[in-house]
Amino acid sequence: MLGNEFVSVAVNLEDGSWRLIGLPIKRLFFEWDTGLMLASFYGGVYLLEDLNAQPLLDGTVPIPYQLQTPQFMTDVAQKGTLSMVYVEANTRGELLTARIVVDEDGEGDPNIITIGTVQTSERKTIELPINGPPIQGRRFAVRLVGNLSNRVDIFGIEVDVDMGDPGRQ
Repeated sequence: MLGNEFVSVAVNLEDGSWRLIGLPIKRLFFEWDTGLMLASFYGGVYLLEDLNAQPLLDGTVPIPYQLQTPQFMTDVAQKGTLSMVYVEANTRGELLTARIVVDEDGEGDPNIITIGTVQTSERKTIELPINGPPIQGRRFAVRLVGNLSNRVDIFGIEVDVDMGDPGRQ
């Protein structure tokens, strides 16, 4: 775990994933007899992660969740048409909404299109075909959003982009 006065991040040594905790954790203490990790922040001492707590909530409210991939660049000289999105995940029954962010450049509002949902009870690859109007652009990112009361594992996100005839772009 790494942190400062403003934010903390944690790494899972079993699967190599990083996670933003979002709390300014000052001190950590591991209780060897119970196997619990205690943390101090906001003037109190708390159980950092109670993996047996069901459901996992922020008080009584589901936890807002958002994950976005880096942008997939098709070709700077021509636009591509997004045809399929693949999400490999175990959402443990939680519902995530998949959105496509097209040609985000940090200037102005990006074009965001909802393409479907992801919900699994085990590790599985979900295929999200693009059935509506064509989604065209030079850069595509995938954003997953939801309000969670259980842990989700995202193993991979891929996209298929059709480049078509370069002379017609």
